[in-house]
Amino acid sequence: MISVHPEALKRHTIASFHQEEPVKQHWERIESYYVSRLDTLQKEIEQSTTENQKLSQSRHELLKEVVRLSQKSTELSLKNEALTRIIAEKENKIAAFMYEGVTLTDPPNVQPVRPSKSEGEIRSKKEPSLFRQISLRLSSSRKTE
Repeated sequence: MISVHPEALKRHTIASFHQEEPVKQHWERIESYYVSRLDTLQKEIEQSTTENQKLSQSRHELLKEVVRLSQKSTELSLKNEALTRIIAEKENKIAAFMYEGVTLTDPPNVQPVRPSKSEGEIRSKKEPSLFRQISLRLSSSRKTE
């Protein structure tokens, strides 16, 4: 066997300890860096997940609101179409009434009705309204044809 001097063995152990210490510290620093980086990434992932959940919930609420507004829009469109039809029908009735004209004599199959004369009616007979004037003109032009 090889005999090793105890003093040399002691120096070798101390020297190797001093050489191993910086390497060990170096790896501990690397490990602590990656551990802290992983912790930071985990926190970022948790924050992103929470934010994503909030955004998903907001998106869901917005979709509900869009559906509600679409239904309301459809209802209003249907009401608009109905009102447009009613207006068109009334305009057609007025146009037909103006085209046919207004006569001062009742048709033969209708009994004339004598309403009571009030002060407002007496004034209106003195000055015919614009509608009445147009009706009378149309009536007289139709009779001459």
